[in-house]
Amino acid sequence: MAETEYSKCVFCGFCENTCPTLHSTGERGYGPRGRVRVVGLLLKGIVTPKTVEYLYTCLLCYACLKPCPAGVDIPKLVVAGRQLLTSKYKEQNSNNNLKAEMMRLERADA
Repeated sequence: MAETEYSKCVFCGFCENTCPTLHSTGERGYGPRGRVRVVGLLLKGIVTPKTVEYLYTCLLCYACLKPCPAGVDIPKLVVAGRQLLTSKYKEQNSNNNLKAEMMRLERADA
C-alpha cells in the first residue's frame, strides 16, 4: 500500500497550504509533502533522527487529501509509514535512539 500511494505523489505541494502542523512549525518535514518523502526514505530502509517526529506529529486530519490532484491518501500513507517504522524498530530492537524518540513523543502528548 505504501509503495502505491508514494508512487502516485508528484510532489506538487498543493497539499501544504492546508496542513496545520506545517503552518505551526514552518518546517517542511512537518508538512504532507515532507511526510511523503519520509515514507519514501523508509521504503528504502532509511531512518533519520527526525523520522519519528515527522510521522507522529501528523494529526491525521485529512486536510491535505482534498487539494491533492494525484489523489494520494496522505494520512493513510502516514499510518503506513508509522507501521513501517514500528516494524523496522522491532527488527532492530537495539536501536535505542528510535525507542527514546518514541517515548519522548509519547510524553509530549500526555
